[in-house]
Amino acid sequence: MPKLLWTMTTHCQTLQTAARVELPIFLTIAETQSIYGGKTGWYRKVILQRQIPYFKRGGRVVFSREDLDTYFRSRRVAPRCETAE
Repeated sequence: MPKLLWTMTTHCQTLQTAARVELPIFLTIAETQSIYGGKTGWYRKVILQRQIPYFKRGGRVVFSREDLDTYFRSRRVAPRCETAE
């Protein structure tokens, strides 16, 4: 697990990772939870509602790392200090 460093910039907190971790291309729900957080039920709900792209691989649901990054970045809410500029 990478060590996390917090820095304060004009009332905004930015998260910087001290080390890069090489992740597999496809992630299971459990692996996705350990990286992005969230509960199993939430992932199953967004899969059922087809809100998040996924693959079926041997009866298991897996996510593409790129698809997850795109999905979560598209739902980013900018802090007030960024929108005021």
